[in-house]
Amino acid sequence: MKRGGHKKVRPSRLWHRWLGFILLLPLLFMSVTGWLLNHADHLGLEDSPARSRWVLDHYGMHLKGEPKSYPVGDSVLSAWDGQLFLNGTALEAQGQPVGAVRLTNGIAVAMTGAIRLLAADGSLIETLEESSLPPGAILRVGRDPEARLLVETGPSEVWRFNEGFLTFEKVTEAAGAWSEAVPTPAALREAMQASYGGDGLPWSRVLLDLHSGRFFGAAGRWLLDGFVVLVLLLSGTGLVVGLRALSGNGQRHGSS
Repeated sequence: MKRGGHKKVRPSRLWHRWLGFILLLPLLFMSVTGWLLNHADHLGLEDSPARSRWVLDHYGMHLKGEPKSYPVGDSVLSAWDGQLFLNGTALEAQGQPVGAVRLTNGIAVAMTGAIRLLAADGSLIETLEESSLPPGAILRVGRDPEARLLVETGPSEVWRFNEGFLTFEKVTEAAGAWSEAVPTPAALREAMQASYGGDGLPWSRVLLDLHSGRFFGAAGRWLLDGFVVLVLLLSGTGLVVGLRALSGNGQRHGSS
């Protein structure tokens, strides 16, 4: 090497240096998440549910939009993000209702083109499709003094079902109570969210998805593949640098 000059850096050493800088944060991330997963049982991550809003949103376990609630006797039938709830408990039935009423043997939940007939506990009994309904989109529902279902499909277009829901007739004067939405209390909203999300996801599952890249979808898997390739390159350049260093030391010792 000339005095006052600069020592030429070999490409392998330069690549190794820059790869080390690039992979510093990803390697720290993989190491920390891997350590946490390895001790998940001791840290209680298996039994600790993730209930953060952003986590539930990511896994599609958080309800979006605003709920609508309808009094049905002593209970409340609610709909939130297409999911039906009875007193805050999620039901198997889904839909966006225009109203709900309590009948003699259960609850009728009306959508614009269908009516779900539920038992008192919220279990689905039957769904009346368009072929079993009056013509036109359902605008609102109610019940007459005999607890028979009333359906309105337009101005002066009111229909009344018989008790077995097998037939209906048009009525000119329908005295009865019509279903109207009421504000949803905060406690009921919390109960619906908890029922919909269940116990949430254990933090160990979230960490596993972060560690494997699955948390970020297809892009995360591709990033992980690229990360593995860069680690292989880092290992290869490190091996080349190490072998050259050993070779240089051997030559100096041989010439001394």
